[in-house]
Amino acid sequence: MRTFDIIHRVKKGETLTKIAAMYGVPQTMVARDNELTEEIYEGQRLIIGRVEGTVYSVRPEDTLEGIAQKFGVDKETILKKNNIKDIYPFMSIVI
Repeated sequence: MRTFDIIHRVKKGETLTKIAAMYGVPQTMVARDNELTEEIYEGQRLIIGRVEGTVYSVRPEDTLEGIAQKFGVDKETILKKNNIKDIYPFMSIVI
């Protein structure tokens, strides 16, 4: 279980995907917490918000139903907690 409350300053060449992976949080959460609608830019400060739970990296063979069953949670809970509509390989999600 991890909890974050970090401010990250974007460095040249960083992407939202790379930054989210550095902190082990879902990219969708960073985008949502920072109300991002455009690309990030060098020098921008991003909030890596409070995340509580287990961060799971989706494997190519995973299904939402399978992940939910593995962790004993409802698939709708996973979708809502991560503010997503579906999963895709290699994304990080909070369980």
